[in-house]
Amino acid sequence: MGKYQWNFCSLGGVARVAINSGEDIKHLSELDGKLWTVLSMPLKALEFDAKTLALVDSDHDGRIRVNEIVAVSQYLCKVLKNADDLLKREDQIAVSALADSAEAKALLDAAALLEKDTFSLKDVAELNANLAVSVAALEAPQAPVAPYGDQTAAVTAAVAALKTKVADFFMRCQLIAFNEGCAASVDTSLAKIAAISNEDMSACAAQIAECPLAQPSKDLLLPINKGVNPALAAQFAVVAKHALSVDYPQAEAISQEQWNAVEAKLAAYAAAVEAQTKEHNAIHDQALAARKAAIDAWDNFLHLYRDFYRLLCNFVIMSDFYSKDNQKQAVFQAGKLLIDQR
Repeated sequence: MGKYQWNFCSLGGVARVAINSGEDIKHLSELDGKLWTVLSMPLKALEFDAKTLALVDSDHDGRIRVNEIVAVSQYLCKVLKNADDLLKREDQIAVSALADSAEAKALLDAAALLEKDTFSLKDVAELNANLAVSVAALEAPQAPVAPYGDQTAAVTAAVAALKTKVADFFMRCQLIAFNEGCAASVDTSLAKIAAISNEDMSACAAQIAECPLAQPSKDLLLPINKGVNPALAAQFAVVAKHALSVDYPQAEAISQEQWNAVEAKLAAYAAAVEAQTKEHNAIHDQALAARKAAIDAWDNFLHLYRDFYRLLCNFVIMSDFYSKDNQKQAVFQAGKLLIDQR
């Protein structure tokens, strides 16, 4: 394959290579280093988009050099079907303009994920602004079946509130079963009730709640419908009505094992909800990360696509510097220019 034939132009009284086509950009790697007007430039204090410059600065050393310009040119030419598109200096492009190449695959996959056939920097900004909303719209999984229907939350709260009192009640029953002589000692303290007997009992709920949940007995059963501590009766009624009547519809009293079965059922449901929530959150986070990566990929590409030819016109030949077109602002507006005339 023969050498690429470059075209030249006169700028500032010096013959410089002209970059006028996508083919010229494709062959930048073949351009003799002596023909590059600029060999290195800083990222700061330039009339140029800072994000684009940072993308070109692949080694992140704060300067852009010839090899980095060449690397970007090769990437863009492999991503695009027609490298001439770079001369448009546009910030929008149709997905159909991308080549079927390994270099373009990430962008094509990102476009498919975002379900768009054209992209612009304005689109990217809107996608970023609506990122959380778009991912939040993901369909939530079907919730586990609640053991007590729409009353499950109320039952769970009541069981949690009564858990200690229920355990205390059955322990008192076990002591009586062990030794019936304990009955009076583990039952409600009459002295404690006597101490508040002259008070407004309706205002003594806290003291009454300290008494056993129900009268303990050697039969080791907790009554459901009567004989429950009045200070705890409202909470217990929630469990009795919405859980115990469901699991033990004919029962007048329940054993500790039966109560534990209710607790176990609620615990299993809570664990299933927690596991599903974690799974859904993980899926949500993955979707968010994937969508963000897709948006960022297009954001980066569009910056390079829009600005790369302008960068070439200020790096390879400095045509914008000498241009009389006010729309073409030179990257270098002021400073010290070191020229190695070879």
